[in-house]
Amino acid sequence: MKQSGPGVDHEELFAHWRDLARRDAGLAAAHGATYLGAAPVWLAGGRRLAAELAEAVGRGDRGGLAAVEPEYGAEPGHAEVLAERVTDGYRLTGSSWPLANATGARFITVLARTGRPGDMRGYSLLLVRGDEEPRPQTETSSHGPRGADVSGINFAGTFVPGSALIGEEGGGVETLLRALQLNRTVSSAFSLGAGEHALRLVAASDALRDPESPLIEQRFVRSALARCAGLLAAAEACAVLTARSAHCLTGELSVLSAAIKGLTQAVVGAVLEELAELLALCPEPGGIDRAFQRIRRDHRVLAFLDGSATSARNALIRRFPLLVSGFLHGKVDRPNLARAVDLGTPVGPLDRSRLTHRSILGCSAVQSLPELARNLAIEADDGYAASALVRHARELTWLADELHARCAEVAPGPFPSAEAYDLAAAYELLYAGAAVLHLWRCSETAEHDALWARVALAELNLWLRHRIGLTVPPRDEQDERAVEEFADRLIAAAEVGGPLTPFGHRDAPGKARP
Repeated sequence: MKQSGPGVDHEELFAHWRDLARRDAGLAAAHGATYLGAAPVWLAGGRRLAAELAEAVGRGDRGGLAAVEPEYGAEPGHAEVLAERVTDGYRLTGSSWPLANATGARFITVLARTGRPGDMRGYSLLLVRGDEEPRPQTETSSHGPRGADVSGINFAGTFVPGSALIGEEGGGVETLLRALQLNRTVSSAFSLGAGEHALRLVAASDALRDPESPLIEQRFVRSALARCAGLLAAAEACAVLTARSAHCLTGELSVLSAAIKGLTQAVVGAVLEELAELLALCPEPGGIDRAFQRIRRDHRVLAFLDGSATSARNALIRRFPLLVSGFLHGKVDRPNLARAVDLGTPVGPLDRSRLTHRSILGCSAVQSLPELARNLAIEADDGYAASALVRHARELTWLADELHARCAEVAPGPFPSAEAYDLAAAYELLYAGAAVLHLWRCSETAEHDALWARVALAELNLWLRHRIGLTVPPRDEQDERAVEEFADRLIAAAEVGGPLTPFGHRDAPGKARP
């Protein structure tokens, strides 16, 4: 990377972390945890503190973010680490768990209570350096993954000077919520890299090619692999669009980052379980199974490094009125959406002043769906692939109408129902479908290759129906033939080490390839 801080190209940062996570998710998480701790400083710490931290990160120092409590999880209004004002600074007491890089961190950004409990203005962010006295103590054993050292830490009277305050006293929650938008956006790379690594292991495995019983020739095995690849492609499309939107649609990032957090956890989790079932059919999976199980275990831990999917969905639920209004009235930031979906266009610098925890517009990608479906129908020729995509786009738009109608019925309140969380999960899938359509339409090979988009949309529409409690119809025969063709491409690519999704090449993430 050529630069540090929030001004960096987040599409590029996402791609680098995904590349690293495809090889070792734990190592990627260790570097990602450093970003988690540094982002609040770069957003609100002032020039001196930000420059000091950038120098530390540049020389390889690791960092972390202590904002999760043993009893309250990632809810920032319940932080129990106490920062007591003393002469020339603050005295920290209390524990935080879990956090990555706990023992090896040279700096930790801590959310601590400086005012009344429960008051959102009663919490502040402080930068704790590794040489503070007394030193913070690790108090729980590491919970993997290897290289990330996820454990807990106790601040037993640690003193930090007043200059360690990040932003203003009482502004910790607001700064943290803004930083989490960037963190959730790029940390989706951890899950997606792990998912692609697992898919490659299984798709290229000799265990599926046993000469006596080659499972790879079985239709249901090939179908499962293709659908896993389609889902990963959909999640990657959504993640790439979100990373670009950090620059182009910054004011919408509070919605988009929450959606990508829950989506990647759900999709990669489901893909890993599907692949585990395929490996269980192999008589002698051998070393492939051990490597796969490590990825599966690591992914469960990585899911909580920047807050849980539940907390992200809670954020979406609070924005249901805004999202419903934006969809019904067709509110779309067309110029900046066009920049975001055109993967050949540089995104430009990030305007930090536009980062807000209260989106004004909603989600332009979803709110433009009806218009996009109409345009696709007009542009469609008589080709098989294009007409199939138009059908899926129309169904996605119909499901969007149904979903927003149900979201409009959710009563506001501090404790959302289980049904509300299902609707938030459905919105994530809707956003992914919109991302697939937008990026496919703008890709250089869209005119010739809609196969990946078709497989992805068929799966997303089925998932979306299930999430909102609609009847799930039998799979379309033509879609099944598309899945078989996609499986041929996937297996051939896995055997030669090629990309498994259209976003497998970092230098050209949006160009569909076989």
